[in-house]
Amino acid sequence: MSTLIKNFPGTFIVMIGCYLFGKLILPKQEKTNVTKIIFQLLLSAFILNLGYLSSYSYIRTIISPILYYFIFKRLFNLKRLESCITTIVYYIMLFTGEMAFMLIMSLALEQGYNDLGNIFGGTIIGNLLVCGICLLLSYM
Repeated sequence: MSTLIKNFPGTFIVMIGCYLFGKLILPKQEKTNVTKIIFQLLLSAFILNLGYLSSYSYIRTIISPILYYFIFKRLFNLKRLESCITTIVYYIMLFTGEMAFMLIMSLALEQGYNDLGNIFGGTIIGNLLVCGICLLLSYM
C-alpha cells in the first residue's frame, strides 16, 4: 500500500505530461471541461499505479500505452488511428526522455543505470524530469 501512495504523484505527473504532449503537438482543440480532464488523468494514474501491485513489472508496460491511447482518444476527440499514432509518438518521446535523463544523471552522479533506476524510478523528481525532457524534445 505504501508503494502505491509513494508512486502515485509520479504516475500522475506522467499522465499530466501525456495531456500536455497532446496539447503541444495536436492541432488546436475546442475547449474541454477542466473537471473531465482532471478526472480522466486521475483515473488513468490510479489504474496505472495499480500495476505496482503486480509482481510482473511488464504489466505497467502493457497498461500505460493503452491508457495514453484513451487519454488522446477521449480528451482530444481523435479517431482510432490518430490516437494510436499519437500514443506511439508519445511513447517514443517518453523513452527518448528517459534515456536522456539516465545518461545525464549517470554522468552527473557517476552512477550506473540500474542504480539510477532504483533511485529515481517512479519518483516525483524522476518522472517530472523525464516528462520535462520529453516535452522539451517535442517542442523542438
